[in-house]
Amino acid sequence: MRARINNILIAILTGVLGAWQVLAGSGVIKTNREWKGPAQVVAGLMFIFGGVWLFFHGTLGSGG
Repeated sequence: MRARINNILIAILTGVLGAWQVLAGSGVIKTNREWKGPAQVVAGLMFIFGGVWLFFHGTLGSGG
């Protein structure tokens, strides 16, 4: 049960970091760096999809 909760928390954190990267890369969130561009948006989407995969894998198990 504890491993399932840890997986869910890591999945949520990964999704939030991916969403932040998408928003910063598209210019919605202002940052001090020149950190905008399609590469950052694609990397953020990969984080989001990875978080979704971790969420389903963590809640449903390896057969999910």
